[in-house]
Amino acid sequence: MLTIRKNLKFFVCAISVFTNLFFCSIAVAAEKIGIAFPTQNQERWYKEGFHLSNLLKKEGYDVELYFGGDNDADLQVRQVGRMINSGCKVLIISAIDGDSFSEVLKEAKKKHIPVISYDHLIMNTDAAEYYVTFDNYAVGLAQGHFIEKKLNLQNTSENKYIELFTGSLDDNNTNFFWKGAMSVLNPYIQNGTLIVKSGEKSIDKCATQGWDREIAMKRMESLINSQGYLPGGSKGSRIDAVLSPNDSIGNGIIRAFENAGFTEKNIPVITGQDGELEAVKNIHKGLLGMTIFKDANILCDRVIRMTNQLIKHQDVEINDIETYNNGKILEKTFMCEVTVVDKSNYKKVFVDSGLIDEKNLD
Repeated sequence: MLTIRKNLKFFVCAISVFTNLFFCSIAVAAEKIGIAFPTQNQERWYKEGFHLSNLLKKEGYDVELYFGGDNDADLQVRQVGRMINSGCKVLIISAIDGDSFSEVLKEAKKKHIPVISYDHLIMNTDAAEYYVTFDNYAVGLAQGHFIEKKLNLQNTSENKYIELFTGSLDDNNTNFFWKGAMSVLNPYIQNGTLIVKSGEKSIDKCATQGWDREIAMKRMESLINSQGYLPGGSKGSRIDAVLSPNDSIGNGIIRAFENAGFTEKNIPVITGQDGELEAVKNIHKGLLGMTIFKDANILCDRVIRMTNQLIKHQDVEINDIETYNNGKILEKTFMCEVTVVDKSNYKKVFVDSGLIDEKNLD
């Protein structure tokens, strides 16, 4: 009888300990955060997606990370729906198509799930209140000023020749990049200093669907052939600059020029953005004029801070509520600063900081 009582007491204690451990584990269960990024096929998004996910995990969150295939907007919408249904407490979305989320995010709003637009603005919904980005107008402005300086447009009496590229029309950032760059370049186009031989000067004509480098390369090859651009060409066959909004498009443009026989000695001034390894290599080789470095650490750190504030129901720190109207609301925005990188400082920004091993530039 004594043995039975001892065993019964032990069994009851074991049940009690197990129950306490079970309920304690529920009490400290990690909140789930959902991340939806455009594609794993571009260096920036692949690296940034896993970087942000790892930082959130270090903060103690459970993380669901999805990439939208090869910039598949419909797939991304389905992924967001999946995260809403799986119990995510905050959604971080870098939209492929900013206009595609109005329906799916109604469910997020119904469930009181805050949504942060990550660098690509989600349009036409009041469910995505928060936006973390870089100053996108300033990006275009910097690209325009770089071309202005390199071609000495303020002081030259000589005609200069340029072709214009911009990003994907389903990405709201494209509008800001274009407006910033053209605020500098358009006065020179209007007064005849800058000549666009192709006549393709509207945002619609210059857009690159999906920011696709192959599309950019093919368009540039077509322009080279149709306009008769030649390496080291004289007036009429010379091209002095190409406005490119990012590195992926810029790298496609460079390939088109290389295929046409251009080298670092006669390739036009080409702009970029994102600080991708291939772009930094091309700056090192003299093929790309500049890139805009949008430090992922700065952007991700700000998103982490915003996520923590949302989870803890604290006031969310922002620095802009006037610039970005998504068609329904003015976004509560935090704008981060960007860095212009060219031949003069690429080693300091990327090599000296340890971001890139100098051996990888050759």
